[in-house]
Amino acid sequence: MKFIKLFIVLLAWVTLPVLGQSRQQYTLAPTIQPVTEEKVEVIKFFWYGCGICNSINVSSTRWAQGRNDIVYKPFHVPLRPDWVSMTRAFYTLVQMNLLNELNDKIFDAMHKENIILDDENILFAWLATQNVDVARFKSIYNSFGIQARVNQARQLATSYRLTGVPAFVVDGKYITSPRLAGNDLLQVLDQLVERAKTERQQRR
Repeated sequence: MKFIKLFIVLLAWVTLPVLGQSRQQYTLAPTIQPVTEEKVEVIKFFWYGCGICNSINVSSTRWAQGRNDIVYKPFHVPLRPDWVSMTRAFYTLVQMNLLNELNDKIFDAMHKENIILDDENILFAWLATQNVDVARFKSIYNSFGIQARVNQARQLATSYRLTGVPAFVVDGKYITSPRLAGNDLLQVLDQLVERAKTERQQRR
């Protein structure tokens, strides 16, 4: 009996590192989505209120800016009803060409200053402090076009069967995330982009 217990302990000690090394760091999309971009498409799905999204915001943005062989598309997605207001805000800022200016400030406001921007009244008041034309913002925010963008983001996330954020989709086929890739996220993205480029060349 003692020998059996010792064998089990030794087996676990030997096999655990192997299991860790073979961890799957990405998955295949349940349904591969068509990509019309000439370059490899990388979509980032996120939510402003997500702590992990906040922690990788700067590094993932710098990673995308450091590559000229991809088309990088951040998508704010309303996976829950209480995410809708910030999803509308995101696409409103995109339309007003204010996203680059305010994206990081929104993350800081929500995660460092604990400002509840999910509340529309608080959001509008905060935008006024950022010298945003709030009347114009509200008009776009409540428009049919923005609602269409929200629905599109929701449908795209559904097509990939996403259940959480952040998540990255490479060329409509490969899905990875901090949960899957851990600290190797950017390296895994590099590898998936290169794989997608190779696959594109083979199809020509």
